[in-house]
Amino acid sequence: MIAELECVVLDCPDPRELAVFYASLLGGEVDRPDRRWECDAEWSTLHTPSGLVLAFQRVAGYRPPRWPGQEMPQQFHLDFGVTDPERAHEEVGW
Repeated sequence: MIAELECVVLDCPDPRELAVFYASLLGGEVDRPDRRWECDAEWSTLHTPSGLVLAFQRVAGYRPPRWPGQEMPQQFHLDFGVTDPERAHEEVGW
């Protein structure tokens, strides 16, 4: 194993508001203390009952996606925890 998926990160204008919204759908705990990151006005999290962590990151000038068009595409990324970045770089090739 090269890396461990830590969370799925969604870009947004208001991280806490979006975390609370998803918590109303999925349950879980918003901004639970976690050694991997700090929650603040720029970053909020939702630890779901299934163990999945969603994170919400403030993006300046955020423009929401408009489905199905691609003028403003959907925006998210995956955060990986890597213990040996050099090895990971060699094995993945990036």
